[in-house]
Amino acid sequence: MSFFIASNKRVQRTRSSASPPHSPLTRHPLDDGRVQSALMTGLLLIAVTVSCAATAQHSADGGLAASVVGFWQFPDRWVWIKVLQDGRAFQCRIDPAGEVFRSQGVLTSDGKIKWQDNWGTETVVRDGDGLKLTGKRTFRYLPAKTEMKPACNAPF
Repeated sequence: MSFFIASNKRVQRTRSSASPPHSPLTRHPLDDGRVQSALMTGLLLIAVTVSCAATAQHSADGGLAASVVGFWQFPDRWVWIKVLQDGRAFQCRIDPAGEVFRSQGVLTSDGKIKWQDNWGTETVVRDGDGLKLTGKRTFRYLPAKTEMKPACNAPF
């Protein structure tokens, strides 16, 4: 009775041993572990990609608030917006005659500021180094260069 045993193709064979049971001598697998290494690298890349995608989704939800937090000013005008980390917002406008218009608002999860006092709702997006608010019209604010005037009586 004879048995045929399939040889292991992954093991590099040298010569047969001189001593019984005449088993082949081996040095190392032919692929030097490269197949397993490539497989593990591939799995690691997949895991990192999935993790980054999950982080990006999380940033898309909570990242907007962090990106718009700050003190903003409409260029060359006395118009300021302050957005806090907790989502509270305040806007003050002083017209050329010195009349003050102010409102408080809340940054919503869908990227809008809902203003009180019938000011409506504006969509907020980062625009390079600035902040763009779009409601009935679109305005672009930059990081404030001047302090908010005391007449604004900012609540925070």
